[in-house]
Amino acid sequence: MAAVSKEALLSRLQGLGINSIVHEHPVVMTVEEQSKHIGHLGTTLSKNLFLKDKKGRLYLVSALATTTVDLKALSQRLGLGKGGLRMAPEDALQEILKVPLGSVTPFALINPSSRSVILLLDHQYQNQPKLLFHPLVNDSTIEISNGDFNLFLKSIDRTPSYVDFEAVVTVGKDQPPDLAGFVTELAEQPSSLDTKQSIASTQNCSIKGCKRQI
Repeated sequence: MAAVSKEALLSRLQGLGINSIVHEHPVVMTVEEQSKHIGHLGTTLSKNLFLKDKKGRLYLVSALATTTVDLKALSQRLGLGKGGLRMAPEDALQEILKVPLGSVTPFALINPSSRSVILLLDHQYQNQPKLLFHPLVNDSTIEISNGDFNLFLKSIDRTPSYVDFEAVVTVGKDQPPDLAGFVTELAEQPSSLDTKQSIASTQNCSIKGCKRQI
């Protein structure tokens, strides 16, 4: 199935009565580059990470650029152990999210191929008057209110799941992982990333490539 285009996404938002603003800019690969073009808006940028656990389940973590996301701590809170999360292979961007490198965004969940991806959102989004995300490509940025963003998620049958990524949570024998409930039965289904037919290489992205996920 073909990827949803930027134009189709904008049309979808318009159909939902969402008033979003599109800021065009040169192609950017990092939050730092993006900030040079739209940092003057006074709205905190977001960083978006596409992750995979040892069982092949996929996660999209979206947080304010200023929020610290400790993957080891998050992995434990999800019940995956200390090293249960890693960056998803770059191939997954096109195979599952269907976006190019540097364009990771919650809006990619509009693609049916991403239906089993677990979405975790920064709880601080709820206090932001405006949010900034790439509209499936990294040569522009959408400015949208948190309320309208939630409306979009509900339109694709997603219930917003907000997480305090900076919370200090102890996980142990008598203290079960507080975020384990997000690892749903739907996500247990093997993704096409786990089949030889759908992906040629399952190597982890390089450190340089991982930094490009924004």
